[in-house]
Amino acid sequence: LTRALAAIRWGSARISKLPKSWAAGPPSIEESWEETRKGLEAATRLVRRMGWTSRRWLPSANALIPVARFAALKGGRISSDDEREVSRFLCLAAWAGAFSGASETAIDHYLRRLKKAGPRCSARVLSRAIPKTRRPRVRPSDILNQSKMTGPLMQIYLAYLVSRRARSFPSGVPLADAAMKRDGMGSLQVHHVFPRKYVERIEGEFDVNTMADYVILTREDNESLGDEDPKVAYEGLSVDSKRDAREQFIPFGDPDALLPDAYEAFTKRRAQEMASAINDFLAL
Repeated sequence: LTRALAAIRWGSARISKLPKSWAAGPPSIEESWEETRKGLEAATRLVRRMGWTSRRWLPSANALIPVARFAALKGGRISSDDEREVSRFLCLAAWAGAFSGASETAIDHYLRRLKKAGPRCSARVLSRAIPKTRRPRVRPSDILNQSKMTGPLMQIYLAYLVSRRARSFPSGVPLADAAMKRDGMGSLQVHHVFPRKYVERIEGEFDVNTMADYVILTREDNESLGDEDPKVAYEGLSVDSKRDAREQFIPFGDPDALLPDAYEAFTKRRAQEMASAINDFLAL
């Protein structure tokens, strides 16, 4: 909060470099705090609508500061016209690891762009400030190599699914609604299509810890599918639930697609589809 206040009042997130008189008016520090509060509220409302409602799903808290500054330039709000591009910026920043290094240096990079652009700027100022070399197209191999269940690509994948109004299955609960639940239980969870215990049970020799084997479900749906044989679990879904599962790139129509022997082909196919969808979502 102090870094955000400094960024919006002084134009820099470098707290250690602030002059001793930085809080002296005019304007009063209280006015600057009100401007900061409105900017942060606009930023947090946006990320919650993206499905990033808990710290494990939020790629970077520091990335919210340039967004709050942008909102402050716009009178404390992010318009519907700008919302899509701000969401894209946050996803691109996650993919680029834009805030994974020296956070104050990274924040200031975007603050300078906003200052130069002025109050009439569009949200594209933020996205364009990420070097093109740091935002390449997502490759299927990136999906296959992502093992962390809430890594950057999974966080982007959640935002993509929420933008598509995707639903958990078999319950049919919208992921956006589930993300908003404040039950302290982790309302959204990552489920292995080929569960680890199932693979152990059949003595399979393939690694299931890859994004190409992950789907995002409600906690209740994750528990209901459990460690079931995926062919049995998914073929038993209703027509509507199968449609919801297809939104997460689970193939139907091929009776052998969810057999253990088809695991490599399944993950390769799914990685290709997921990478293509994310690239379209991020306009890469």
